Amino acid sequence: MDNLTEKEDDRNEDIRSGEPREESSETLEGSEDASAETQFQHETTDFDLKLATEKALEEQASLYEPKIEELRRFVKKMEEDRREIEGRLSREMDQKIFAKVASVLSPFLQLIAQLDRVASVDSENLEDLQAGIRLLQKKLVADLQSAGLSERGKPGDEFDPTIHEAVQVKTIEQDELDGKLVDVFQPAYFLGEKLLLAGKVVVGKRVES
Repeated sequence: MDNLTEKEDDRNEDIRSGEPREESSETLEGSEDASAETQFQHETTDFDLKLATEKALEEQASLYEPKIEELRRFVKKMEEDRREIEGRLSREMDQKIFAKVASVLSPFLQLIAQLDRVASVDSENLEDLQAGIRLLQKKLVADLQSAGLSERGKPGDEFDPTIHEAVQVKTIEQDELDGKLVDVFQPAYFLGEKLLLAGKVVVGKRVES
């Protein structure tokens, strides 16, 4: 009885003095064990959650695998079709280029053959020879015009520095020929609307007397 009274007096004394009582070693060890157990439980829960998440992702990926494989086959088929189309277009382009070149060269080849025949004619008449050459020239021009070739620039036309090269300036007295083409050595040749070869011309210039 006296011992209980002494212990109670000691507790009252601690409360009055404001100093906390030191806990026993058994109490501290129990608290540490509880904290460690709680931490272990948290770590176990996190690990289980991670495993569950990975498993769910694997299952989800397995569901998309057939679609991915189908997409791979589609891309492969598209690539094969692209190569086939490119090959076909290349062959068609080669054929078109060959046909275009052949159509351009054909008149020249015919002209060469005809010039050979004209040159082999034994004739002392120069006029007949000139007439034959002019005939070949007209035929060649007609063939080239059918391919889109045209010529611009004849005597009396206005001098155009964008398509004509003035190789000579000739003094003239007529006002109407001032700045005009007096002579044409070579007309300007066009393929469609594009200049192919500039003309070489003589330009008239009136000088005040």
